[in-house]
Amino acid sequence: MSCGAVNGSKVGSYPAVNKKILIIHGDRKARRMLTFLLADAGFDIRGCGKPSEATTFLRQELLDLVLVDQETRAREKADVIEAVKAAQPTVPILLLAADPTLPLIIGAIRIGVSEIVDKPDDLKEVFEKVHGLTSPGGAIGEAASGEELKAALGAIGDHAPKEEA
Repeated sequence: MSCGAVNGSKVGSYPAVNKKILIIHGDRKARRMLTFLLADAGFDIRGCGKPSEATTFLRQELLDLVLVDQETRAREKADVIEAVKAAQPTVPILLLAADPTLPLIIGAIRIGVSEIVDKPDDLKEVFEKVHGLTSPGGAIGEAASGEELKAALGAIGDHAPKEEA
């Protein structure tokens, strides 16, 4: 099983402590980057490379947010978003989809996606969407402070996976 867990340490005044996020992303490097970014902000992170592996976490732990990579989702026969919503109907879902088409956006919203990030490599946008979806009241658009973002992105530099030769 390629799932893992990382408990974060709180950065600044960001209220992320005890918020559990499941990241479902087939690209190990991208999943690690997201894990380091969000764990450093204080989130309790679970990461899986395959949607089928995520079902264990969905049955055992109450989550505050699920991040799903569209490319990973597209490779699976069963839709992971539908599985998430079946297990935890109220959990917000953030879909990472590079250049999403209109049918993809409409279909994702219909099955319960809360937000879509159309530039998944833009860590600032991902961080701000996560912040908005996990803040009290789920205030989308409520930006994290520059200091919080700078601290979280700085942590990635310390922990970023090295390029494999």
